[in-house]
Amino acid sequence: MSSRLLRIAVLYWIVAVCWGIYMGATEDFTDVAVHAHLNLLGWVSLGLCGIVYALAPHLAETGLAKVHFWLHNIGLPLLMLGVWLIHHGRPEIGGPLAGIFSIVMGVGILGFGVNLWRGGFPKPIRRAAAAMAAAE
Repeated sequence: MSSRLLRIAVLYWIVAVCWGIYMGATEDFTDVAVHAHLNLLGWVSLGLCGIVYALAPHLAETGLAKVHFWLHNIGLPLLMLGVWLIHHGRPEIGGPLAGIFSIVMGVGILGFGVNLWRGGFPKPIRRAAAAMAAAE
């Protein structure tokens, strides 16, 4: 699961960077919301989830991990399509699409959170949190 998440995170990053380069080259920043969400919800979020699963492989084997992976990766492209449609003059289609698939993604992310809370935070994360608390 860790490897799958990290690989798909990199794909989202590549798409987001290429989109950003295109926006800069054309000086048309209409799609900045799509670009930003692909970076945050694709690259950063899925990359961090992949790292968590690498640190806690027992969490990667659960049904919740699979639910998160699929709902996130079905939801994100369709959410981005909805946002793109909104910004390109089709809010009557894009709005419902973005609304529905943001909920789909949210349920997937909730699955990740429940998985992490139930399965216990990986030791390296607990140690880092304790070190940061002690430094304050």
